[in-house]
Amino acid sequence: MNNIRCFIFITVILMITRVDANTRLYAYTEALPPLQNVHQGELIGGAAYEKVRDIVTLAGIETEFIVMPWARAYQAALTNNNAILFSLVKTPEREPLFHWIKKVYFMRLYVMSLKKRNLTLSSLNDLKAYTTVVKRHDVVDIFLRARGFKNGKELITVRDTQATLDATLRGRNDIIIASPEIIEAVCTNALCSPDDFTYHFEIKELEQHFYLATSKQLDSALLNQLKQAADSLPSFTH
Repeated sequence: MNNIRCFIFITVILMITRVDANTRLYAYTEALPPLQNVHQGELIGGAAYEKVRDIVTLAGIETEFIVMPWARAYQAALTNNNAILFSLVKTPEREPLFHWIKKVYFMRLYVMSLKKRNLTLSSLNDLKAYTTVVKRHDVVDIFLRARGFKNGKELITVRDTQATLDATLRGRNDIIIASPEIIEAVCTNALCSPDDFTYHFEIKELEQHFYLATSKQLDSALLNQLKQAADSLPSFTH
């Protein structure tokens, strides 16, 4: 009898250990101020990060935040069972690939260039006479490619948001598509000013509704915990 009790006890302990291991979430994201502020590879703040942190804390789920270039973060969230991803723009193409937990931010995107370039742009067709820098696998990259823009010709692709601005300031490209919030935040690190740029026009189709999302394979109990925690917090008003 004692041997049976011992076996049952050890089995229960192993089951508990396995459940604890499975409840660890991996939160993949990128450096994207002011949504995710990163210093030396570590998240230190940001409007979206703070919302996500509040959700996982309220849900009571141990979470490891991992910062990497966007294309890698996106792929990791698709393939890792215990993954969450932010800040992810919701599009019809992406909608069936993830569970969508809560909107965490909103931005409008504008076609921009350095004032010293003295460009006149009023439509997407005008952009094809120049080079535009985009972040690899970002919605802007996907949007322009779908409209005939080609990498190495009209497009220059880089690894992250900071690199899009750095390339623009170095003269590698003519055009950058960004939001005023991001330009202001990233210029802090790049020693530029938002006043250095001309805002030509807004791309209405690229209004960016940023979400916290999870992998499709996430355990249903964890998914419900996240949803309940998210629902108990104030909604993003935009």
